[in-house]
Amino acid sequence: MYRCIKRPITLILNYLDGYVELRAKNFLLIRTTHKKKPFSHNKAWINQIGNFDYVDIIAQNIIKLVDIQATGVYNVGTELKSMLQLAQRTNTKVVPSLCPQGVPTNIQMDLTKFNNL
Repeated sequence: MYRCIKRPITLILNYLDGYVELRAKNFLLIRTTHKKKPFSHNKAWINQIGNFDYVDIIAQNIIKLVDIQATGVYNVGTELKSMLQLAQRTNTKVVPSLCPQGVPTNIQMDLTKFNNL
């Protein structure tokens, strides 16, 4: 059902990042992963981890970057967590499950640049 095409996507993203840097004088390019709040599914994956968070949290972090007039490429996220841990913040009835084969299990980003602001 799912097919992992991480390598081609990574190459495309790296190309686009470089293109934006080359063509723009002042730019803010944000990479992030956000989820709908509250968590609306009955099951949540215990074996997928990442820096994802709910839209309201990620939006606040993006606003901070805009307010300080940050430029460049930023990975915006929060602490490392499983999808189940995120889901349990807003849905106490969520049931643990495993993500399907082929779905990436580690989607964490390097937040060093963002955290050093």
